[in-house]
Amino acid sequence: TLIPGLDLAYVGHGFTFQAEVTLLELLRVRGDKVQAEASKTNLTTGVHLGYFFTDTLSFGADLRYQLWLSAPAAVEKLRASTNDAVMDNASVAVGPRVHIKVGEASWIRPGLSYGRGLDKPTGLAGSNYQFVQLDVPFQF
Repeated sequence: TLIPGLDLAYVGHGFTFQAEVTLLELLRVRGDKVQAEASKTNLTTGVHLGYFFTDTLSFGADLRYQLWLSAPAAVEKLRASTNDAVMDNASVAVGPRVHIKVGEASWIRPGLSYGRGLDKPTGLAGSNYQFVQLDVPFQF
């Protein structure tokens, strides 16, 4: 898989702003009997806004958008059967994060977020797509 991308960020005065775009060129590694398409192209984008209330507590929000530029056979089949453009999806997530210093230059940053789909009725929102995510990154 080839994955070029661009990410811009500003962090200062308690605020965080980050925007990213990534293009994924997914290449077939198994035979055409297993995967019909030789390649698939996917574009993902995202925006993150965050604010530090204290040195140890922040709150953030993410807006994500994904678009198949050349879709897998399964997505094309779904699009044909529903007569709808299921080539893209959008979601939003919000939640707090705790920042705990561990040692001289290490941090553990557990975060909890709630997210949901935003797009059209046959997409994520139409299926009432919701999620809760707990992640515990360790920076060293």
